[in-house]
Amino acid sequence: MVWYIVDMISFFFQIVLWFTQATLYLALLCLLFGVVYHFLPRRKINNYHRRYVLITGCDSGFGKEAAICLDKLGFHVFATCLTSQGEDDLKAVSSSNLKTLYMDVTKSETIKDTFEKVKQVIPSGTGWLLEINLYFINITLDSCRSMQKHFDLCF
Repeated sequence: MVWYIVDMISFFFQIVLWFTQATLYLALLCLLFGVVYHFLPRRKINNYHRRYVLITGCDSGFGKEAAICLDKLGFHVFATCLTSQGEDDLKAVSSSNLKTLYMDVTKSETIKDTFEKVKQVIPSGTGWLLEINLYFINITLDSCRSMQKHFDLCF
């Protein structure tokens, strides 16, 4: 009976030792990943004046703020609104790089029309970014600089 208890205690310590080693290896793997990630080059969006962005839901809220900030940064912005009041509000505070378009995201016809209008304006061979107004929902924007920093880190 005593040998059975000694064997159980020994087995328990072997399990503890194995978990300790596994935890150590996992910590070293995370550290290695962090070091490699830190030194990898990051892609950045540059030449904002040559970039095109389409943002939905620009009548109010984040969509409107994102359109204004990206316009100030120099992007060509296609801001889609559901109301003419939203379009007028954006035109009042934006540059000529911001174009407002009517689009109801629940109607495929308005989406197709918007796509055709945008396709006619964008120069061929120029890439563009589509932002569907839900991607950045968890980011608090203090200023346009924080949005610029986000683009520099994520793209």
